[in-house]
Amino acid sequence: MKCYLINLDRSRDRLDFMALQFEKQGLLFERVEAVDGRKLSEDELASFVKLSNDWPVALGPTEVGCFLSHRKCIQIAATSDEPFTAIFEDDVTLSNGAARLLASDKWIPIDADLIKIDSYGHEVLISNPVSMEGPYAVTRLLSRHLQTGGYILSKNAAKRLVKLMDKVPAPVDHFLFDPADGPFNSFNIYQISPAISWQSGLQSTIGGGRPRKSRPSILRLVWRESRRLVKRTKRNAVGSWTNLTRTGQWGPIPRDKDIG
Repeated sequence: MKCYLINLDRSRDRLDFMALQFEKQGLLFERVEAVDGRKLSEDELASFVKLSNDWPVALGPTEVGCFLSHRKCIQIAATSDEPFTAIFEDDVTLSNGAARLLASDKWIPIDADLIKIDSYGHEVLISNPVSMEGPYAVTRLLSRHLQTGGYILSKNAAKRLVKLMDKVPAPVDHFLFDPADGPFNSFNIYQISPAISWQSGLQSTIGGGRPRKSRPSILRLVWRESRRLVKRTKRNAVGSWTNLTRTGQWGPIPRDKDIG
C-alpha cells in the first residue's frame, strides 16, 4: 500500500522522526510537501473560507493549511493506480502492527471508503468486529473520532472527497470524521482496533492561529451549552446501551500494546 507523509519544509526534524519509524517497519513512504498556511495571503485564505453554523468564524491560517495539505494527498490518491492509500501526519508513533496492516490491502472490507487507523483516547462508538486481521479488529466507525494522524482511503472515496474539498468548512479531522461537519454519513468508514498509530506528543505545527470568536450573549451561551449537554448525554446513553446489549463497543479505541 502506498503511504504518503504530510510534512512542512521547515519541519525537517519531524521528517527524520517519521523516516526512522517507517524504516523500522520496513515500509516505504513518499513525502508530500504540506501547504504552509502562514504563507497564504489574506485573499488566498479568504478564497478557501466557507462559513457555516457550526464554524461561524473562519479557521486560522495553519488550520486552512492543514486542510489543504490533506486535500493535496487525497488528490494524489484519487489519481493513483492503487486501490487504497495511507495518509499520515508527521507527529505520530507507529506500532509494529503497522508493518502488517500497511503491507497489503487484502484485509480491507470491499465496501470500505475510509479506515481510521489512529486513536486519540476519547469515547468512540464502533460495531462489533466485521473481520479480523490477526489481533486487529476491523470495525465500523459509528460516531465521530477526531484527529487525522493516520487513515487509509480508497481511490473511489478520494475521487468523491476531492469534489467536496474546494472550500474549507471545518478543520480537516471534523470534516472527515465528525458526522456533524462533513460527509461522514455518506461514506463507509471503518476503525482498526487496537489503533496502530498515535499522536506522539510533539508540539503541533498545525493547530493554533484560529481567529478568536467574540463572546456570545448569555442566552446564546446557555442555548449552545444546553445543546452540547443534550448531545453528550444522548451519545453516552447510546454508548452505554450498546455495551450492555453487546451490539457494539463504546469507549476509547485502545492503542496497540507495543506502542511507546
